[in-house]
Amino acid sequence: MEKIQKIVWVAGRTYTNFHWELMGIFSTKERAVEACTLDNDFVASVEIDKKAPAEPTQFPDAFFPKGKSYPE
Repeated sequence: MEKIQKIVWVAGRTYTNFHWELMGIFSTKERAVEACTLDNDFVASVEIDKKAPAEPTQFPDAFFPKGKSYPE
């Protein structure tokens, strides 16, 4: 029986607070990081089959592999 992956990794590009573009969904953190080329590109984990909160929220473990902070 094949093991089902519970976590996937999102790579995205931020433009301003709460405005971002999806760049891809990856099976590993390393692959998501490889997709990042700019300072405002981020990586975050997402749990499969878990509903997101109703209110806007930041990814709890998001990080910017090439940058330092959220763009203004």
